[in-house]
Amino acid sequence: MDRWLRHRRLDGAHNRLPRDFNLRVWSILKECQGLAIGECVLPHSLTQVRRGRLKFWQDVKLALVKIPQAEYRQLMVEALMVLSLVIEHHMVPSLGGIIYVEHLVQKANQLFLEDQRKVKGAAMQCCAKIKDSKEQQQAASGLLCGGAAKICQNFYVSAPGGRYGTMTYLFRALPLVLNNVPKPGEMECPIS
Repeated sequence: MDRWLRHRRLDGAHNRLPRDFNLRVWSILKECQGLAIGECVLPHSLTQVRRGRLKFWQDVKLALVKIPQAEYRQLMVEALMVLSLVIEHHMVPSLGGIIYVEHLVQKANQLFLEDQRKVKGAAMQCCAKIKDSKEQQQAASGLLCGGAAKICQNFYVSAPGGRYGTMTYLFRALPLVLNNVPKPGEMECPIS
C-alpha cells in the first residue's frame, strides 16, 4: 500500500484534522448558503448563533464521520482546505449557494484521470484507460482499481502537493464546480 493512501486512511480513521480546520470551515460557511459534506448539509445559519460554535464543531465532525471510507473522508478535508484558501485570499466576495464538496472531489478526480491519459500514467491500468463494454459494466458498480467512493485508487496514492498532487487538482476543479471562482489565467495561483 502506498504511503499517501495509508496516511489518508489513518488520518481519516482517526478523524485527524488540520490545525484551525473548524475555523476554516466556519469562514467558508459564512460566505455561502451551506456546505454539503457527504449526506449532511451544514446551513449558513450555524454561523449566526452566538453560542453555536460548539454545536458547529460537533456538526462538522458528525458530517465527516458519516463518510464511511476513511481515505475519501480525508479527500473531503483536503477539498475544504482548498475552499478555505479561496476565502483567505479574497478571491471572491461570496461563494454563493450550497457548495457540494463531493462534486469538487469528483471533478478533481476527473481532471486527474484526464491528465493520466495524456501522460500515460499509472491510472491507465485501471480508471483512465478506454473501457470496452464489459469493463464499463464493471465500472458502473465500482472502479476497476477498487478505489473508495468511485475515486481512482491512483488519486488516493498521489501526494497532496506537486504538479500531479491532489490539492493541485482540487484547486483546478474549483472554477469548474463553482461558477463565481475565477478561471485559470484570471487569477494568480497562491499554491505552488
